[in-house]
Amino acid sequence: ARPPSATRAAGTATSEAVEIDSALTPQGFDAEKLGAMIADAKLSPQRKAELAALLDQAARNPAARAAALARIKASLP
Repeated sequence: ARPPSATRAAGTATSEAVEIDSALTPQGFDAEKLGAMIADAKLSPQRKAELAALLDQAARNPAARAAALARIKASLP
């Protein structure tokens, strides 16, 4: 059996992954959370700037949100 701490850590990781997936949907869109994810990602500064611009577009234009979020999701490591 796994020690309780490993189980708890796995549960926390799963919960965070679900929150991230939710933030990347038009229904669960969370610009602040996604901005932090982009800033923390291991990407070049230029790529981060491109993703931040996409995020801004998603925040300003709900009609384009799904496409912008799909591009962001595909770009995050």
